[in-house]
Amino acid sequence: MASLKKPEPVTDGRKAAIIGGGPTGIAAAYFLGRAGIPVTIFEQSHKLGGVPRLVIPGFRISEEAIEKDIALMRFYGAEVKLNTPAPSVSELKAMGYTHILFAVGAWKPGKLDIPGGDAQGVMAGIDFMRQVNGGQCSKLAGPVVVIGGGEVGVEAGMHLAKSGRNVTVLEMREKLAADTTIMHFRSMFKEYWENIPTFHSKCGVTVTEITDEGVRYLDADGSEQFIAADTVAISTGMKPRRDEALAFYGTTGHFYMIGDCKKPATISTAMREAFAVASEI
Repeated sequence: MASLKKPEPVTDGRKAAIIGGGPTGIAAAYFLGRAGIPVTIFEQSHKLGGVPRLVIPGFRISEEAIEKDIALMRFYGAEVKLNTPAPSVSELKAMGYTHILFAVGAWKPGKLDIPGGDAQGVMAGIDFMRQVNGGQCSKLAGPVVVIGGGEVGVEAGMHLAKSGRNVTVLEMREKLAADTTIMHFRSMFKEYWENIPTFHSKCGVTVTEITDEGVRYLDADGSEQFIAADTVAISTGMKPRRDEALAFYGTTGHFYMIGDCKKPATISTAMREAFAVASEI
């Protein structure tokens, strides 16, 4: 940080509150702090980083990028309040914030609208990832089926398969991890999963039912298939938390929804959006 120079604080009263300390909120705090605008992040969990912190340590490049942005954000003076839910509208007004940036992200549904989709043994993808990343793989006995072959589902499946369990990822698209960055990441990702003997995948499928014994699906040819599973995890995308964000609309004359709470996207997209909003402020 020795080569960086801290800016002169603004003198026109601008003061920003960021609700949510995920990658978008962190990036926004960095860009605003670099402009000399006082910033406070309110994060309800015990650490910054959001959902990407649930990924497998040492595998994804996003962990290093997030750490760098956190360091820059702190260098430029951002105040961080962990274990702190979002203040109420009246509290934010009383604190004198002139700009509110809502960056709470999205939530991952834990149910599918199919027979058995709400069964007790079916896990939400985010809970599945927490168990895998938290070293609780022993609780996931027997064969595992992950419904949803995006980046998160594939990573969790890979990590679990490395422990020797048979894992099958079912994906409706024609390829796994289609949401990764192809140039910088997907080729390495693909090479990795192809070298795990107990990791399996089936693409171009449509899941039709979850039973106590496993999962029924239609393959790419439309033929019905069945795969046995003791554990089924749902990792089929995210829903933006728009309603939660819009409850804060009107807190000040300057309100912004940024990142996944507006529309789920990639981390790089969220970073660009954070920069654009910060530039406007």
